[in-house]
Amino acid sequence: MDKEGFEEFSLKIKETNLHPWCLGMCGNETLRIELRDENYSIPKYALLVDSCLQFSVYVFNWMLPDHHPIYTAHRRNVSFA
Repeated sequence: MDKEGFEEFSLKIKETNLHPWCLGMCGNETLRIELRDENYSIPKYALLVDSCLQFSVYVFNWMLPDHHPIYTAHRRNVSFA
């Protein structure tokens, strides 16, 4: 686990204005970023980043398949400068 990297990433995200995206935590080890649509009660898009800085993308609560280009292009890891 890269706990320091996750904490640094979380701090940078929290300092950024993400409107209309909403930010939340799922426990202590997962950051959840959502875009809600007023027409639906579930998030339109959700991005979950775990403590290893690996991410998962959900569209209307359906997880994108593992072979999706978003995952393969970025090796499912978050990198930031």
